[in-house]
Amino acid sequence: MTDEKEKIEDEIVDAQIKKQARKVIIKGNLVALGIMILVMLIP
Repeated sequence: MTDEKEKIEDEIVDAQIKKQARKVIIKGNLVALGIMILVMLIP
């Protein structure tokens, strides 16, 4: 991997990548929330 940011010229592709990134972030947050709830139920 490089530290350089790749320039995305096609706006449709750019929107698709942002949509996928949002999905990944939301799924990660939901998993973290579920794990936190499980941990709080243990005691």
